[in-house]
Amino acid sequence: LGNARLVMKPGSPPEFARCAQPLAARLVMDRWGQFLPLKTKGSKTQKLVVGGKPRHVVHVMPGGEGLRLAAQAVREAQASRADTEKRRSAGAETQRALQATQRRSNLTRFRIPSLTEALRKVGFDISPDADFSSRRGPEEDVAEGAEGETFHLKALLEEEKGDGVVPLAFWAVGPLSQDSAKQLQLSCVEGSKKGKIGSLVGKLAKAELQEFGGDRLKKSSRASTYVVGIKAPNSKRLFIQEADAFQVSLKRKAPAGETGEKVAYADMRKRLIADMGTVKKKRAQHQKDARRSKDHTVAEFGNYGSEIKQRAEELQSKLVTVESQDEHLKKAILPPYNPEAKQPADVYKDGLLQIAPPELMQVEGQLADLSLAAFFQQDLGTQMREAATAEEMPENTLRKDLGRCGSRLALAVVTTRAKQGVNVKDEESAIRLARSFGVLNCLVSIVERGPKYRGGKCLASGVAELCGLDSASPLAAHFHAEFYDEMLGRRKVRSFNNRKALCALMVWALHLMPSLALEIPPAVERELRLPPGQLKKSLEYIGCQVLEEKVSTGASGPLSAPGRKITAKLQGPPRMNLAHYEKMSKKKKEVR
Repeated sequence: LGNARLVMKPGSPPEFARCAQPLAARLVMDRWGQFLPLKTKGSKTQKLVVGGKPRHVVHVMPGGEGLRLAAQAVREAQASRADTEKRRSAGAETQRALQATQRRSNLTRFRIPSLTEALRKVGFDISPDADFSSRRGPEEDVAEGAEGETFHLKALLEEEKGDGVVPLAFWAVGPLSQDSAKQLQLSCVEGSKKGKIGSLVGKLAKAELQEFGGDRLKKSSRASTYVVGIKAPNSKRLFIQEADAFQVSLKRKAPAGETGEKVAYADMRKRLIADMGTVKKKRAQHQKDARRSKDHTVAEFGNYGSEIKQRAEELQSKLVTVESQDEHLKKAILPPYNPEAKQPADVYKDGLLQIAPPELMQVEGQLADLSLAAFFQQDLGTQMREAATAEEMPENTLRKDLGRCGSRLALAVVTTRAKQGVNVKDEESAIRLARSFGVLNCLVSIVERGPKYRGGKCLASGVAELCGLDSASPLAAHFHAEFYDEMLGRRKVRSFNNRKALCALMVWALHLMPSLALEIPPAVERELRLPPGQLKKSLEYIGCQVLEEKVSTGASGPLSAPGRKITAKLQGPPRMNLAHYEKMSKKKKEVR
C-alpha cells in the first residue's frame, strides 16, 4: 500500500490505483461509531482517550479477475432486485400519498405544526434540524462533491514511527455517542512482550459501576491486518501505519454495598448445580433433597405420600413416545424438511437454504472457480473423459491433484450428470453451478477432517482454514454454527457433529442432480474416512432408496480397492425406522 492511490467516488466502491498487486475494497457501515482510533492523553502517561471519529472505514481484500466477476454478478443481482422493489413501490405510492394527506389533516386538526415539534413538547431531546429520512448507504457518504477524492498512501518509515504503536479499539458494546466517547478513558496493561500493550481497561466518567476491558485481537497467518491512516485537512497525502486492534466489551463491577446476607455453602452449591450442572449432577442433587425431605417428614405419612405422588407424576411426564423421540432426533440431525411434501424436490427445499444461504454464497468470491465454470460449459464427452482420468488416479492422491473438481464426490456428481445428459445452458448457469460445487467441496473437507482437526473442537476461524476460506468468512462462521454443537462453559469453541454434517453433505450432493439420483463409487466412502456402511445408513436416513453393487479390485481405476458402489435416489420425506427402535427396546429388556 506504500505508494498506492485510493480513489473515493460518490455512489461507487473505492478503487486502488498504482498498486503492486490487484486489490479490491469496499466501505464498511459504521453508523454507530464503533471504530475508535486511540491516542495518549499526555506525553508521560499510559492513559488512552478517543482520538476522534474515523472519516471512512475501508475493507481491503485481494483482487483479481475471479473476484471482479463475482462482484459484478452480485451487483447485477442487486440491480435486478432493486428493479423489482421499484416496481413494487410504484403500486404503493398512491397509498402513501393518501396517508400523507391524512397525516397533514390530523396535524391541522390537532393544531400541531409538525411531528418533531410534538415529540419535543412531550420531552424528547430533538434538534430543530434533525433529519430522520436519511437512508444513504456507505458509498453515498464518500464525498459530497461530484468528483470525489483521491488519497496518496504513504507508509511511515521506521524512524518516523518512534517507539509507540497505534492502538485501535472496536466498541463491541453497542452505539457510542460523541458525548460518551469524550468521557471514555482507557489504561494500558503491559503484555508478555516488553513495550507491547497486552490489554486495555477503562471506564466512563458518568458510569462508575461499569468497567470495560479490551482484549487484543489475535493474529494468525490468515487473520486480517488493521491499518490506521491520517492526513492533514488540505493535503491528499495519507500516512498509514499498522495498528494494534482491541475489542472493548463491558465488564460490570458490583457496588461496594451489594454484598447481601451470607449464603451457606450448601445453598450456593445447589444454585450452581441448578444453573450450570449436568443432568447427572441435577438428578443426584434432586435425590439428595428428596432423602432430606423424607428424613424430616418420616412421622407425617400424609406429607410423604403427597411427595411420592408428585414423584410418580414427574416420572409419568418423562415418558416419551417412539414417534416423538424419532421426530426430535431428526430435527437435531437433518436439515429442515417438509414431512408433508408430495414431490421429492420439495422435501429439502428449505433445508438447502439452511445448509448454505445464497446471500453468503454470493459474497464468497473463492467459491466461484472460473476454470470449473469453463469445464461445465464443455460438451459432456469431454467432461466424462476428464472425470474418468481423475478417477483412475490412486486413492492416496491428494484432492488438489484430482483436477478441477477437487474431490472424488464431486467427480461422482460430474460423472452421473454426464451419464444422464445434464449440462448447463449458459455462462451464468455455469458460474452458479461452480459456486455450488465449491460449497460441496467445503462440506467434504468438513466431514473428512472435522473429527480429527484440533480434536473436533475449534473456532469459526478453524472451519475457515478447513474449507480454504478467509478467516473472517461469514460462510465459514455459518458452517461453524450449523455443524458444530455448543460446549458447556465454552462461548466460542464448539464440538463437531459428524452425523449432521454428513447428512447435510448428502442432501447437497443429491440436489446437484436434477433427477435427485446419484451413483457413488467405493472410493468416496474411503475419501470421507467413514466406517463401512455408514454412508449407506446416512442416505437411507435422509429418505433415499439405496441399492448396492459389489465392485471388484480395479473397477474404478488400476489401483482402486474393492468395495460396494452405491446408487441412491431421493424418494420422499425421511421415515421412522421401527425395526431399529424395537431392537433397542429388546436390548434394554435383556439388560434388565
